[in-house]
Amino acid sequence: MRKPGPSCERLRELMRLDAETGKLYWTKQRRGSTSGNEVGCVGPHGYRVTSVDDVPYRAHRIVWALHTGAWPTADIDHINGVKDDNRPCNLREATPSQNAANKPLLPSNKSGFRGVSWNARRRKWRVDVTTAPRKQQTLGYFDDLEFAGLVADESRRVTFGAFCPTRN
Repeated sequence: MRKPGPSCERLRELMRLDAETGKLYWTKQRRGSTSGNEVGCVGPHGYRVTSVDDVPYRAHRIVWALHTGAWPTADIDHINGVKDDNRPCNLREATPSQNAANKPLLPSNKSGFRGVSWNARRRKWRVDVTTAPRKQQTLGYFDDLEFAGLVADESRRVTFGAFCPTRN
């Protein structure tokens, strides 16, 4: 459980949210920034970050607090997978497992499908799915890559529902 940040009143005193774009703007002059400037910058992990009262925060958590009136109690998932798209309609609370289910394919993925990898010993495509935090299950070995991808996708849909991305 994360510690909540400053009150929503304090946030509203310092910044305003443009709900259509998900951008935050300073309402008061601050060190190194003038009133009306966009809040924060995109950090090394792709999320927009800023500080409030000398404490760092990711902007999507501030947007959630300003939009709902309360700090999130869980992770915040970007539905479309774009880390700096902080429109309120693109944000939802998620467990760590749900949040991880919505991550994009890793660049090292060779199959093009989440959870599908080549097993050289058996010379087949192996399908592994995460069923719970730190629990992985092998669903089988398949000759056909497309079929293995369908098996993996369906298993993720059953396990994660709305958090299963529609993209590969």
